[in-house]
Amino acid sequence: MKKISTYLIHGSLGCGKTTLLKNILKFPEFKKSVVIENEFANYSVDKELLDGCQVKILDVSGGCVCCTSGREFFEALKLVSLEKKVENLFIETTGVAKSVSLIKQLLLSREFEEYFELIKNIYVIDLIEDELKQIKEQKMLDILMADLIVLNKADAVSEGKIEEFSFFLLSLGANFIKTKFGKVAKKYLLSSSKSKAPFVLSENLSQLMNEPVDHLKNIFYQVIYPKKRISEKEIEKLIRKLSSGKNFEIKRAKGVFTDQNGSKILLNATKNYFEFSKVGKKIEDVIVFIGKNLTKENTKPIINALC
Repeated sequence: MKKISTYLIHGSLGCGKTTLLKNILKFPEFKKSVVIENEFANYSVDKELLDGCQVKILDVSGGCVCCTSGREFFEALKLVSLEKKVENLFIETTGVAKSVSLIKQLLLSREFEEYFELIKNIYVIDLIEDELKQIKEQKMLDILMADLIVLNKADAVSEGKIEEFSFFLLSLGANFIKTKFGKVAKKYLLSSSKSKAPFVLSENLSQLMNEPVDHLKNIFYQVIYPKKRISEKEIEKLIRKLSSGKNFEIKRAKGVFTDQNGSKILLNATKNYFEFSKVGKKIEDVIVFIGKNLTKENTKPIINALC
């Protein structure tokens, strides 16, 4: 029995994982695919946006697949294993998930070993938000385990920052590419060999054991259903004002709202990046905010402005 080729896509909040995945699913080679979409919030905006990709999407929301949503994730894996015509599985994790822990769980799972094969472990770096120092201190194992590193948003940063990351990755012998809007040539995705992640993981088990269990400390989400119309400039100004609160911080905002002209607008934002685009289909207005100590009290200005 041929195993299902599995692709793991992970990276920080708002780095461009879903945009990358949408681009990948356009290739005819990935027509017979299933996507497991993991959202930290209990509402999956990305699932709505991936509906036009003509593939089956399984939603695992309300936590991380590496811990709180682990049971639901493995239930989804079981459903995929029963699909007779599926050739590829894509797993997109939430930006707050510990992908290293997820890979360890996959490799220890008999069901995964029987029906799936990890082909590509893809790590997306947000060149706007991610800093090299932070990557070195917190994400080294993610980098070492990655079969492909995507330096995304290369059009929005200086050549100096791109070179800084490039030299670092070259020193590690890492396979990486620079992208704009998550556009990757399929030659970087197709592979006849297995992922190197299991080998790298086995060499670094001691480091994994020393990592803290509670990786979601002070990280919360708020889901808001806008009732009022608002312009792109107004909502950007509002989020920027609250993105660096005294006791809280908005790290991610994504969803759909209605502007003053009645158009449906897709919001895709991080602390220092805002992207707006028109939505061509009817989706309910909903915006998900993720950040440190993000409570209803802290987000009152946003709730009052949108509702």
